[in-house]
Amino acid sequence: VGDYLPEEDDPNVLIYGPWLERGGSAFWISTAGTGKSIASIQLAHAMSAGLPFCGLKPRGRLKFWIFQSEDSPRRVAQDRIDVRAELKEQYPDVDWDKTGPNVRVVRLTGKVGPAFVESLDALLRQATVYGERPDVIVLNPFLAFVGGPITDGAYVTPFLRGGMIDGEHTCGLQSILERHGVGALIY
Repeated sequence: VGDYLPEEDDPNVLIYGPWLERGGSAFWISTAGTGKSIASIQLAHAMSAGLPFCGLKPRGRLKFWIFQSEDSPRRVAQDRIDVRAELKEQYPDVDWDKTGPNVRVVRLTGKVGPAFVESLDALLRQATVYGERPDVIVLNPFLAFVGGPITDGAYVTPFLRGGMIDGEHTCGLQSILERHGVGALIY
């Protein structure tokens, strides 16, 4: 396998532990109504300023794209306002207006399964050209993007790793993350 760089010297480590690396993913799993959506927004805003969240420490100021498919745009906007107000109280020395553009909420309405993976790939290619590529994407909730039951490996495995979903081929989320050097938090 060879020698690995110490975690603090490895530019592929996004969240120390190494909890999340470029090309990798991590799942946050809980039942409905436990605060996963707000936690994803809190984590993204804190880490966009280079601040730790729940004991997780980012490698500097990270850029996030949050693919939110469960809550309405109005609800997401209100959550962002509330989170930033809380963070401003906790960390008054941080220029939150400067970090705001590092957290974007992206909607790909109607894109599931292979269509979502292809659309994500196209968005990341375009973002790379313009120097806007995120470090981390957030999928919230996972079941909204898979294109089938999350308990069925015939949908989940091809979505994550590549293969056929309902007769359509997908290269899989993993290959997109690796190709673009992006990590994913999946809720």
